[in-house]
Amino acid sequence: MPKPRKRFLYMDLQLQVIQDSDSPYVAKVKSIGVIPILNQNLSQSIIEEFEERMKTNTLGTHGMLNYMQALTKSFYSEENLIHQIQQLKFDMIICGAFLEAQFIANTLQIPLYIRILTGNPDTMMQVMLKQHTSHSSQLHAARTSIFGMEKHPDFHTFSTNFFTRLRNRLAEYIIGGIGLQVIHYQLEKQIPDHLKLNATVHRAPDMILYTGYEGLSPPLPLSSNSRIIPPIIEAENGVQDIPQDLQDFMNKHEKLILVSFGSVQNPTNETLREISKFMQKSPDYGFIYSTRNKRYFQSEIFETIQSLDNVYIAKWLPQTQILNNPKVQIFFTHGGQQSYIESIEAGKPMIVIPVFAPDQFFACEYVQMQKLGACMYKPDVDHLVEIVRYVEQNNGFRDRLLILKKMIEKKKNQGLDMLYWVDYLMEIGTSEFITSKQYQWFNNLQLYDADVNIAIDIIIIAIAATIITMLVKIYRLATCKKDKKESKSIKIE
Repeated sequence: MPKPRKRFLYMDLQLQVIQDSDSPYVAKVKSIGVIPILNQNLSQSIIEEFEERMKTNTLGTHGMLNYMQALTKSFYSEENLIHQIQQLKFDMIICGAFLEAQFIANTLQIPLYIRILTGNPDTMMQVMLKQHTSHSSQLHAARTSIFGMEKHPDFHTFSTNFFTRLRNRLAEYIIGGIGLQVIHYQLEKQIPDHLKLNATVHRAPDMILYTGYEGLSPPLPLSSNSRIIPPIIEAENGVQDIPQDLQDFMNKHEKLILVSFGSVQNPTNETLREISKFMQKSPDYGFIYSTRNKRYFQSEIFETIQSLDNVYIAKWLPQTQILNNPKVQIFFTHGGQQSYIESIEAGKPMIVIPVFAPDQFFACEYVQMQKLGACMYKPDVDHLVEIVRYVEQNNGFRDRLLILKKMIEKKKNQGLDMLYWVDYLMEIGTSEFITSKQYQWFNNLQLYDADVNIAIDIIIIAIAATIITMLVKIYRLATCKKDKKESKSIKIE
């Protein structure tokens, strides 16, 4: 008798709204055997506003919270959708990184629960998902969000510096202990009262999958049910041709710099102005600049860049092929994961110019300290000249990049991807043997071992106080005997 087929629900909260069941996207999904369930309450305007604010660098923490509230409200305002999903009796739910995914997983009560996080592992994310706390030496993006970036000569001094460790721990307390509670409270307000009880009973994931590779972020002890899998990207259809006018431009220059900040985000006008000054001061370099978003920049800045003979501008470019060109010396990037990986695979050092997301600022620091390139800590042309010179004169970058390239190739061939771990959990049917369940039961005092540490501190203080008391008594006893002897000797005299 054949085994019944198991089914999983993938909550896709991508930057695209599909409300038309006959759309090309839905047809493509159906063609591979996937049944789409559409949320009719999630309007395109919500997504467009989010994208627009991302492109203009005006999103901020408040804007991100508003977006999560809108996603939460759109899901919980359509109870027919919730009932439809519950009646299908899924065996597994797979959710993304947004915090409202936690409430959705709690509400639907599908037996197996996986979180997929686009990006390299981060200790703060482990705490947010109720896995375990970290040592203060383990760097994370929350610190850069609150205290800004730091500059250290190497990873050793970075992770052992007392003030860096203090800021790491304070950021964990602020984000994990206060910030998350505020966000959860604001999201809970979007949930109807009769659904709130199930939604707010925390349920830790059975498995957490981070997309990335070891070596792209500092090593850290992951929870037993966390795994790093290769990035989930759609493979390109063959090698993309380089346009002829771009090829002519590349032939004219002996040295090239690729400048690309992804398809959504942009550098600030202030940063782009400083980059344009650097382009003007560097006639020996040819600059290939990929951007779809020139309308978001001040016209005078972009017109200056367009007027330069050593700059080629295009809306889209075959980035992988360009990076592998031997004339390309440096890659100016925002630090997004895909660009990060492509730069390593091409063996090209990066200058990371972060834009918005905390992981970009974190990548900026890490690239600098691991000597994979340099970090642009401030939007200043003199600083940019300095770090470009540093990259040009440092021959150690190539060797470091080659090591990581080999590591990536090795990991790609292991086959431990998303499909493997979904099949694993489906087949076993439980995460009982790989999940440290106790963490999801802990309150903040227990999670950070504060109760145990306080008790140990009290014991140490009590022991120290007892020893000091005994020493004082011995001293007083000895002093008292000495005084008595002296007193007797005076009387005899």
